[in-house]
Amino acid sequence: MYLGEPLFDKQSLAIYNYTDACLLDTIPAGRRINRISIGVDVAIQRDKTAAVILVEDNLGYLYMLPPFIHNPATDGVISSQQQAILIKQYVDATLANLFTQHYFAGGQPTFIVDCAATDMILGLRQLGCNAIAFTNKKTAETFECFNNMLGSNRLYLIDGTTTNSLINEIETVSFVNGKLNDAEPNDIIDAARYVLYYNYHAAPQTIFKREVSKNHE
Repeated sequence: MYLGEPLFDKQSLAIYNYTDACLLDTIPAGRRINRISIGVDVAIQRDKTAAVILVEDNLGYLYMLPPFIHNPATDGVISSQQQAILIKQYVDATLANLFTQHYFAGGQPTFIVDCAATDMILGLRQLGCNAIAFTNKKTAETFECFNNMLGSNRLYLIDGTTTNSLINEIETVSFVNGKLNDAEPNDIIDAARYVLYYNYHAAPQTIFKREVSKNHE
């Protein structure tokens, strides 16, 4: 807020369809898990490294689990290979807990990694993970996918210890003159939009596609 007025208007916000109704305590009981993907955005010294697990259930709904976050300012500077180990450990532990509550038919999760992070891709592959480079980083289209999924009630966030960090970025990341405002933190959002956009192309029948907003091309 600034002088009692919203700091961002609906047009400048990159993600404008998020509401409190998009936040759930857990994935609804009885849902089976069909697909698991993990988006990864990598930094070493200045920004955060983030990994966001996206789960698709048997009804086509998507859930973002509490993200992995490594902040070098508070957690120390470590290599991509060391971060890869931490990410895999986090994913393994999170999914092990998930599978105690929901049936999963099996299959290896796919890690969708920023194409610039070649060390992370290699590090995850060395750990036996199916890691691929995300190259189609079209900012307007990936954010429009985010808004489409939230607006059609297909995407939910699962509450956890790190979920507020993702929500903070959802509620502040914005466009300035049609471009992403780098003054706002966007590391977790980047991981989230990579994996969501990848899932859109992997399973387009579960997504309601609309024309990309002309305001943010």
